Amino acid sequence: MLLTHPHDLGKAGMFAILATQSNDFALGFPLFNALYQNKHPEYPMYLYIVAPIQLLMLNTIGFFFLESEKHTRDTSKSGKYLYHVIKGTLQNPVVVMTIVGLIWNVTYGQKVLPIFDDMLKAFSSAFTATALLLVGHTMSITSEHSNFLISLQATLLILTKNLIFPLILQKVSALFLQSNTIKETESYSSFGFLYGILPTAPSVYVYATQYETCIDVATKTVIGSTLFSAPLLFASASVISLSQIVGTIICVILQQIYLKRNARNTHHHPNLEHQNVHTSIPSTSTATCEDIEDLGKNIRYDNHPEYGTMSSSMYERVCDSRYSCSAAQRYQCSSQVSRYIDDNNEIGTGLIDDEFFLKHIALLIMFGVAMTVSLFVCLWKFILEAVNGIFIELEFLEVIVNYTLGIVCFIVFGLDSKLITLLSNKFKNLTNYAPMHTSESIESQLICEQFLAHHIEKCRREIEQTKIINNKTYTAVFEYSEIANWLLEAKVANSAKDAEFQIECFLKSQIIEELDENFHQKHFKFINVFSTST
Repeated sequence: MLLTHPHDLGKAGMFAILATQSNDFALGFPLFNALYQNKHPEYPMYLYIVAPIQLLMLNTIGFFFLESEKHTRDTSKSGKYLYHVIKGTLQNPVVVMTIVGLIWNVTYGQKVLPIFDDMLKAFSSAFTATALLLVGHTMSITSEHSNFLISLQATLLILTKNLIFPLILQKVSALFLQSNTIKETESYSSFGFLYGILPTAPSVYVYATQYETCIDVATKTVIGSTLFSAPLLFASASVISLSQIVGTIICVILQQIYLKRNARNTHHHPNLEHQNVHTSIPSTSTATCEDIEDLGKNIRYDNHPEYGTMSSSMYERVCDSRYSCSAAQRYQCSSQVSRYIDDNNEIGTGLIDDEFFLKHIALLIMFGVAMTVSLFVCLWKFILEAVNGIFIELEFLEVIVNYTLGIVCFIVFGLDSKLITLLSNKFKNLTNYAPMHTSESIESQLICEQFLAHHIEKCRREIEQTKIINNKTYTAVFEYSEIANWLLEAKVANSAKDAEFQIECFLKSQIIEELDENFHQKHFKFINVFSTST
């Protein structure tokens, strides 16, 4: 909301609900009931306290923002803006039914009439399945039209909801409950952590469709959060029972004694095992941010038509007449400089491409996740909290994330198909430009000089076209057959074999070049340099 202009209150409200609304009763209540039914049977009942607070406080703020954005777009109700916003917020079915339920509980207790009880149970049982069916249907429709920004927003919301939110709840629970015993504080903090991992509720998608705001983001977030939280819920529920790890420590000591007796290398220092990882992550992330900033410096050239070509002043300096170079030599020299400029610009503006932008964003997200987990582990050690299963899970996650960062960097940037294609083409060009025999070299040079001096301008005017190849538009390109036919029609070549030989000379002298893409037919273009006619 603070970084966008104009301010979009609707997105701010919807993102806030997506990052805080948990699937409490459909998934959370059975999980907590199975996990705490023996030691803490009151914990599942806390959901009935958390849910009204969430619906009446957090969600109401989000609904207020959504109503504000809705009435901002509606110019017919501009007279009483605040009145309509408050009225729409209070008339929201979620707010109304939550207030009615609280009033009923205070007035009649927790007893509900049998007719209402059966009706409400039927509605509540059908709501989750209906919402998930609608989410899946919308996912199949909007997947073809989704773009990178929607996927990025959904990814950040999923990480916020299922990774940062549980860590914050765990720390807040541990800080506010320090007056209790250590065992109770540890139990409540574990409960808060597990509650935060619960996926986003499907009801958030209903809110998005009601206000027609961020429907695609809500769809991806609900599905992605459910898939992402499933392994975390399983692992967290398994390690929460490790509140007392005395037996585990004994097993670790016995394991270390066994390994020490059987290890061949006695110079290993386990205390310094993760030192390089912790020191390399901040410096590597800082260097990455600096490199990304440097990559974006050439974006300003993208709107200039002369970008990627050789300027006239540079051409005059490189191909000055006092050097007494032939036309073919000047053309080859200027084409080399132009190719060098194009290569540098291509490297410098790689961040503009959506593919490279996506890769850098994925890398930054990985660094953000690693630093967030490391920060909370350091805070845990700094506050000197008791070591429990959650701490073991966080340390395990920290080690896994930190050690896989190098593999992720290699997969994201090392397996770049365009870079591999570029290197293979460079190697192919080196092999193709092997020195010819003396007679062929002289003949090729004469052919190129004659073509540059008398035919190139006319040839370009007659055969260069704008074509759509593989759903991409290319300007000033031509097929192999077109230049071959032109050479025959213009009497430059005497036969088809002679035309083929001249085209090969043009390729080796870098007058024309073949497009990099693998098409069904060969397409070429003239290297974009200035005319070399004297």
